[in-house]
Amino acid sequence: MSEPNDILFRIVADKRVRRGERTVPLSEMRQRAEATPPPPPVLPLLRRTRMASLLPAVIAEFKRRSPSAGWLHKDGDPVTIAAAYARAGAAMVSVLTDGPFFGGSLDDLSQVAASGHLLPLRKDFLLDEYDLCASRAAGAAAVLLIVRLFPDPGELRGMIAAARGLGLSALVEAHTRVEACAACNAGAQLIGINHRDLSTLKINMDLSAGLRGELGPEPVLVAESGLRRGSDLVLMAERGMDAVLVGEALMKDPDPGTALHRLIADAGGGPK
Repeated sequence: MSEPNDILFRIVADKRVRRGERTVPLSEMRQRAEATPPPPPVLPLLRRTRMASLLPAVIAEFKRRSPSAGWLHKDGDPVTIAAAYARAGAAMVSVLTDGPFFGGSLDDLSQVAASGHLLPLRKDFLLDEYDLCASRAAGAAAVLLIVRLFPDPGELRGMIAAARGLGLSALVEAHTRVEACAACNAGAQLIGINHRDLSTLKINMDLSAGLRGELGPEPVLVAESGLRRGSDLVLMAERGMDAVLVGEALMKDPDPGTALHRLIADAGGGPK
């Protein structure tokens, strides 16, 4: 097994072990989720932003560290950065909530949700209904579901349906063309096309080319990874991507909000 795959295996293995540390029963967590006011729908928001700007909507990411890049913003404040992203033109904010590998927490997401600056996406390695309920209870409007973690098509379809039942949008992330088709077949309405190969961690920007034609006009497509310049956003627009998720390119900058403003301006977007 290659080292990158080993990292993914260790993260997921850690998640499975931590299931035993849950102190709130599923029934109570479900009640908390159902008692949380439903968020505005995500898909129309992303489509409206795309149509208004002619560029993909931007989901800007908050994460303190990553296994490959190390610490990015060790003492970064999620609310301050989310506010800066909103001013720069982001449509949503993605919040890394994994602690051991990414330095995040559900509290980061709760703070962002309570601030009201942007609708938050919980980006983590979610495995079951409990994770979905905890996400909604913390204020998430959307959650990440990674196709590779659900090799049984029925399980993936069930997670997408369970998220929808809680009022959550599911960003179903694919790392290959086969996985993108699997996401579509499982009923995903919001599909992430991640240019990063999980086996090598190398970026393959060709992955998103032609996928709009293969998947059809219905799903909202989000391009992820390798997006560093304004020309990358223009290219994704030409490929029919509705949104982009940008993370390390922003968080590596001392001022992530300014970095986002610069990225959008370089693509020809932003205030006129």
